[in-house]
Amino acid sequence: MRIFICFTLMIAFACTRFQSAKVKQEDTFNLQIIDAHFPLTLQGFNWQKSKNHVSLNDEVENKIESTIKNFYKENALPDSLIVSHYLATIRLRDSLHTVFLILLKFPYTSNINGKLLFYDNVEKAFSSEILDYNIFAMHTTKDGKFLESKLKKRFNLKTPEIQLIDFNNDGDTDFEFTRLIHNGTFNAIQSTIIGIKNLKIDTLSYKEVIIEPK
Repeated sequence: MRIFICFTLMIAFACTRFQSAKVKQEDTFNLQIIDAHFPLTLQGFNWQKSKNHVSLNDEVENKIESTIKNFYKENALPDSLIVSHYLATIRLRDSLHTVFLILLKFPYTSNINGKLLFYDNVEKAFSSEILDYNIFAMHTTKDGKFLESKLKKRFNLKTPEIQLIDFNNDGDTDFEFTRLIHNGTFNAIQSTIIGIKNLKIDTLSYKEVIIEPK
C-alpha cells in the first residue's frame, strides 16, 4: 500500500511539473501584433521597438496563434522553437478587409516566411484560405529590424511589399503583393494581385519578371 501511494504521488508530482512547464512555455509566447498602414515597406521596420502594439479579441488571436503553431507542425519542427523564431504579426486595415502578415523565421536557415490571413471587417470572419508569402530573398534581420538583402539592394527594388490597388477599376480595393525570388539559377520580381469577395480569395493577376543586375 505504501509503495502504491508513493507511486501515485510521484505521478501526480510529475504531472504537476509537466503542466507548470507547459504553462510557462505558453506564457512566454507573445503574439506581438503590430498596427501598420498601407503601403507596407518592411525595410527598416523594427518589430521589437514598435509602439503600435495592439491586443485583439480571442477569435482573432486564436486564429493567428493556431496558424503559427501549424507552420511548425507542417515542417515537423518542435514547439520549443516558436518563441525564438516567431517574429511578429503585422495588421493592415482597409475599410472592408484586414490583412494579417505573420512573420516567421525558418529554423536552421533563418529564411523569413510570411503567412497571410484575410479578415472581413463586415462579416467579422476570416477567409478559410491562408496564403504563403515568402520574403527571404528581400530581407535579413538584425536586432529586431528588417534590413534589405544584398540581392534586393543589387536589383534596386523599391516597390512596397503590400499595397492597395483597384485592379479592375470597379471601385473595389484589391491587394498587391511583391516579392523577390531567387532559386539559384535566376532572379525575378514576382507580383500577385488578390481580390476578396464573400470571404473568397481570387488571384486577379500574377506576373514574374526575370531581372538582371543593373
